[in-house]
Amino acid sequence: MIGIILLFITIYFIKPSLIVDFFHIGIKRDEITMQQEDLSPRQKLIRKWSELEAKQKITGYYPQFTFNSEELEIFVQETYKRAIPEEVKGLKLKLIDDYLLLRLKLNLQDYREQFREYGTEQLAKMLEEDIVFTIKASVKRVYDDIVEVDIRSIRAGFIPLPMVLVDKIVNSPANVKKYNRRFDYEKYPLPPGIHSLRIENSLLYVNN
Repeated sequence: MIGIILLFITIYFIKPSLIVDFFHIGIKRDEITMQQEDLSPRQKLIRKWSELEAKQKITGYYPQFTFNSEELEIFVQETYKRAIPEEVKGLKLKLIDDYLLLRLKLNLQDYREQFREYGTEQLAKMLEEDIVFTIKASVKRVYDDIVEVDIRSIRAGFIPLPMVLVDKIVNSPANVKKYNRRFDYEKYPLPPGIHSLRIENSLLYVNN
């Protein structure tokens, strides 16, 4: 989930209308009856998620569960495979200790002028080609069905991006006027059936 939450930053920045109910995973489950040892990582996740959904339908909440890096990456890719903008050329997720590392390969040529205006000519020049954005973040706290994310750092290639610059670009006057709101990229509503999140020992703990 935290990986999907952070993906909101990129999706909002590129095409906010593509934000969807990310907890509705629309993937086929025809492999569920296969033996566990014969399943691929994707098929194992399908089986795991099917069992979680079955319990959620009974209680209204998902039971305690964890995602490792591989499961979380598959979950994000499957959930967003139809909604990820064409500007996103690649996505990698990794849980490390108590934080998440999200790498997005992006084509942002159409946004060079914003980076030139609010950033530097060097950044604008870098956007002439696909560029990898690296976001390091952790769960700060969960309260009132809201998860607050601590974004520790964002890099464009090897260049650190100050959060004040990110805010200027994401919440530029043009974007605020276009979408009639400012974007708070550190607070997000929890999906239905989820009441807690934390990252610990390179695992994402949900409802634990």
